[in-house]
Amino acid sequence: MGAEGAAPAAWWSGDGAVWNRAGVTGGGRGRIAAAVVAPEGLLAAGSATPPDAASTPGDLRPVPSVWRSADGQSWEPVPARFDSGSQPGRDNRGSEVKVLVRADDGYVATGGAAQARRAWSSSDGLTWTEVELPAAARAITRLDLAVAAASGSDVLLGSSVEIFPPRFLLRRQGRWLDASVATPLSPPRPVAVESGVVATDDGFLLWANLFDAGPGLAEEGGRARLWRSSDGQRWQPVEGSTTFDLAFVLSMVADANGGLVAVGTEPSVAPVTSQGPTHARTWVSSEGESWLPDDAPFRDEPFAQSLTGVARRGERVVAVGSLTRSVINFDAVFWVRDGSGPWRRIQGVPSSEGEGSEGAARVCAGRPGWVALGTGADTPVAWSSADAELWEPVDDDSLAAAGEDIRTCLGVGGGLLAVGSARNPGGRRSAAAWTSTDGRSWTASASPALAGDADLRIDHVAAEGNDVVGVGVEGRGGNRPIALWRSADCGGSWERAPVDQALFPFFRERAVTGVAVRDGVAVLSGVLDGQVAVWTVPLADLPRTDGDGRNCRP
Repeated sequence: MGAEGAAPAAWWSGDGAVWNRAGVTGGGRGRIAAAVVAPEGLLAAGSATPPDAASTPGDLRPVPSVWRSADGQSWEPVPARFDSGSQPGRDNRGSEVKVLVRADDGYVATGGAAQARRAWSSSDGLTWTEVELPAAARAITRLDLAVAAASGSDVLLGSSVEIFPPRFLLRRQGRWLDASVATPLSPPRPVAVESGVVATDDGFLLWANLFDAGPGLAEEGGRARLWRSSDGQRWQPVEGSTTFDLAFVLSMVADANGGLVAVGTEPSVAPVTSQGPTHARTWVSSEGESWLPDDAPFRDEPFAQSLTGVARRGERVVAVGSLTRSVINFDAVFWVRDGSGPWRRIQGVPSSEGEGSEGAARVCAGRPGWVALGTGADTPVAWSSADAELWEPVDDDSLAAAGEDIRTCLGVGGGLLAVGSARNPGGRRSAAAWTSTDGRSWTASASPALAGDADLRIDHVAAEGNDVVGVGVEGRGGNRPIALWRSADCGGSWERAPVDQALFPFFRERAVTGVAVRDGVAVLSGVLDGQVAVWTVPLADLPRTDGDGRNCRP
């Protein structure tokens, strides 16, 4: 089964060794994707351009199609009809059948398009009715329904790509059920998806977002949990973590007096448009143990909103994120609060690429003021502000240029530091660091330690005294070793530190997700094999450049 050129094609063999081209009538463009044994021979399904497509110039969008054969050697199309009752109007570029199975009471086919995965059932192979899949199942983008099996009248659907925990849908007695039940070899447990760490006045505070698979898709959810440590080695859970039920923490900031602010969002497996918007969330604590929600203003927002960055300067706190109007239409959002006052949204923040094309991800504060970082359609974007009230796009190609990837920023010494990666003349990506004294003009570090024989990137930075520690990754793909750097002049020059990769088994891109420094110890937070992980690195073990005497702590 398949296609030759643009035409549907099939092959047959009498012994499995020698294959012959089968005859497929009907002409036109198309592809046969799957075939099953039918009561009167064979039934195949795939996609083809409708016969009347020529009447609509340029309309070559494929539609689900069916072929029959008595012996496998010659095939002809049949006038099958596939409805799209549950998701009309989303197959803008066409639709197709990818998988076909036969059960005792008929057939089940899956396919559709990237934005509209579909499943159909038919008793005769000619008239196909779309299956109304659970909304939670449609929301899991990796559940592509590309694996199917039948036993009697039962049909089981799954995914061809890895999903943890596994997800399955079962049709039994005409009803579609969630069959995502853990096996005795994999007992149900929450899966950590991200973590972060901040230095506090008495140690470290670790947060992690846990995803609850639940016994079924309808019970999926998430929650954040917190732990405290005085030295980074021994950790105790924060009892007040239950405040974070049904919420994910995405960023946290502490002040010198022990106060903390956390920002995040409500986790949701449902599409924004199907069950209403997900709301931004914020929490405050005076000591890290007792937390109070502080997100009333966000409840009135009509669109989905997530806060992913937060920074503090004196009594002023700034949170940034994105407001999602649709899959491709999103805006950067900026919120400010002073002391214990209410959150208020900063209106009129100018866009550097046009309305509805960029979002804010991180924010930092230093002596020159504030800087926010985000992403646009093609390039990174940045904004600066002296007071967090009036924001202007950063018009400096040395920072927000095509090919650069800015991950985060930090107030250091008397200025600001941003880190990430940039494309070098040799075609590889080097780790990158930029410094600024005013938030508007930036200078890229020329430190040789940021380049290497493989791609490099700095994802997270933290500072204490005249030390800055950066942590990132080396190489491309999913199995990447981590990389560590240290700077003694607030990010101008760097030394790379050797890393014992045996300390980071089963490394994935998201394994190390944060860093904090206190009392000469760097604490790295991350996720390994779905569980929260923490590493400690004494700064004395890291090589460093000659410092210039500045205190780099924000």
